[in-house]
Amino acid sequence: MKVEQMFSPKEMRDLALSVLAIAFIFSYVYNGRNIPYTILTYPVFIVIVIFSFLVHELAHRYVGRKFGCVAYYEMEPLHLVFSLVASIVTGFVLLVPGHVTIKPFRFGRWGYRVAHLTMTEVGLISFVGPLTNLSLGLFFRLFSGNVFYILSFINAWLAFFNLIPVKPLDGAKILFWKHEAWFASMAIAILLLVTFFI
Repeated sequence: MKVEQMFSPKEMRDLALSVLAIAFIFSYVYNGRNIPYTILTYPVFIVIVIFSFLVHELAHRYVGRKFGCVAYYEMEPLHLVFSLVASIVTGFVLLVPGHVTIKPFRFGRWGYRVAHLTMTEVGLISFVGPLTNLSLGLFFRLFSGNVFYILSFINAWLAFFNLIPVKPLDGAKILFWKHEAWFASMAIAILLLVTFFI
């Protein structure tokens, strides 16, 4: 396996800490609305976050690397603490734990090669995250059962949240790139969320 395709120890640590923290947030908020919080549900939420948040970030990373960039997930400790505190205080899931850093160059034997990203490539790198969540949300909605219900809802929520057109969220870049893609994906995310309340 090529070095650039591997996860660095720091990236693995950042991904693991983010998954654990986000699983705690979802578990705390979700159970707080129904039953008292219990750590027994925590492992289930870790699996759910792997199939929602982690897949979202890895999708950004994969497409960024396909376009010849250095791409890796980077946790932001202060933002992660803010996500924990804000979600616990408000009772709503607010997630800004980190992001995939995209650097338009790749190291090689003779130094580094600059990758000039077009607006379309930047848009696609941003769009693939929410698109992955929407696809998973719609897919898991086809099945019955509490775990599938939560999987679908969390993916729908992550798609909606990340599509909000405010920097540094994906929505701002997607809206700047292609209005039609933003409106269509936001409409699907909202409609999917509505199905959980009717």
